[in-house]
Amino acid sequence: MPKIPFNPADAGANLNLTPGQGTLNLSGNASATAYTVWTEKTQNLTGWWERKWDFAPDPLVPSSCGNVVGTYILYHMQEVVNTQHTTQTFASGLTVLHNLDYLTNSVSGGWGTSGYLYTASAGYTRVSGAVGASGHCVKHWDATGMYQQGEYTLDGAGGDMAGGTDTSSYWNSTFNQNINYSDCVKACKDWQPGIVII
Repeated sequence: MPKIPFNPADAGANLNLTPGQGTLNLSGNASATAYTVWTEKTQNLTGWWERKWDFAPDPLVPSSCGNVVGTYILYHMQEVVNTQHTTQTFASGLTVLHNLDYLTNSVSGGWGTSGYLYTASAGYTRVSGAVGASGHCVKHWDATGMYQQGEYTLDGAGGDMAGGTDTSSYWNSTFNQNINYSDCVKACKDWQPGIVII
């Protein structure tokens, strides 16, 4: 076998002829994705609540504390929304649903007399371009809602209508109406209620 001198240039050229390797891009500037500006948003929500009783004076018993005419929820929330513009090589936009969970002392999943709400996984969206302004919004607020007339016993144990209708479906609808699509949007303008799941 004749001796052939080694030429590094020939070895490099042969690497490009390996099947499949000719299309492999190892550098960022030759990739199918280019560096562009992206808008990324992350959101979180935590809070707790307690039930309050509404009393009306009893004209027949002036020294009494009155009769229960209804109950409502006093809730305390903390909302965090972070919006940032970054330069990345993402191939496409992305939405990660904001998964909320809650604990309540109601066995039917209603508001009960107290409970706690927390983010199980943060909400995240990514879109190309600089959309809106970068910023960090942190808001704490107290509010009332979910008023129910009449007596309230936990899970309707006393036969009252209010406790019997305080279920998980009532919790979901009133949370979305009063907090997710109302309070959160007012507190932080970049809050995205459409990505929240419970």
